[in-house]
Amino acid sequence: MQTINDISRYPGLPSAVCVGVFDGVHLGHRSLISRLVADAKARGLASVVVTFDPHPRIVLSKGNDRVGILTTPSEREQELAQTGVDFLVVIPFTREFSDLTARQFLAEVLVAKLNARYMLLGYNHHFGSDDVPPSDYPALAKSLGIEAAKAEAFLLPNNVKVSSTEIRNALAAGDVAAAADLLGRNYSLEGEVVHGDAVGRKLGFRTANIVPANQNKLIPADGVYACRVSFQGSEPHVAVVNVGTRPTLGGDDRRIEAHVLDFDGDLYGGRATLLFVARIREERKFANLDELSRQIASDIETAKADLKPPR
Repeated sequence: MQTINDISRYPGLPSAVCVGVFDGVHLGHRSLISRLVADAKARGLASVVVTFDPHPRIVLSKGNDRVGILTTPSEREQELAQTGVDFLVVIPFTREFSDLTARQFLAEVLVAKLNARYMLLGYNHHFGSDDVPPSDYPALAKSLGIEAAKAEAFLLPNNVKVSSTEIRNALAAGDVAAAADLLGRNYSLEGEVVHGDAVGRKLGFRTANIVPANQNKLIPADGVYACRVSFQGSEPHVAVVNVGTRPTLGGDDRRIEAHVLDFDGDLYGGRATLLFVARIREERKFANLDELSRQIASDIETAKADLKPPR
């Protein structure tokens, strides 16, 4: 896959395109792009995924509306590189860009700059500032020389619809296992390891404080999680991760603290990647530090069981 961050550098090949944010690159996205690749090959076209940076909701949000993204731009690129698509075109999203009508977007971007001959539409995709009904997209595209097809919603075997919204809802509830089912992989979070208050060491459980690399990245609900963690490409280790304010210690700021099992290296200043596998329990306030210490020991045993390799 070739990534193009300046659309004027697209080589001009006749293309089959699919447009979207693709936040999460979940199972539904993968199914859609798999069809795009197949349809492009059948028509002798280059397959092109068109996406945006930053997330449109970040640009268009008002006031204190916080957008929690599922994948950073680099994570999204890494996941899309596995789909077999020929080109990833990343368009800077601005308020001016959002003013394009549906016809302008098709004519000035897809046709003029990407030589689009075919367009695959997601089941709920919409574009343009003029609120053209999605049912009119195929006729509008045809008037500009683009064949258009619409994909059906991707459903899991239990008829659960896969969407970025459902994944955000699952993570907001702390249900990282449900999020993984929709993503097709464990939810990940990357950040820098920084110094904390050293309280964990006093309790006998040294922790690494992790500050997310991208402040727009969605953090799962407060609670204690069984995770796998790797440091700058290292083999993954089992970790018990607390997300929250540490009420037993009188904390008031939200932190991500990982107690990494079977690891005693110097982590500070390095990068860590967390994979959230299972939620162990809610974060709660304990009567004293001894009670907290006993609970952490129990959490460690639970994490070991949750992350035990299948036989």
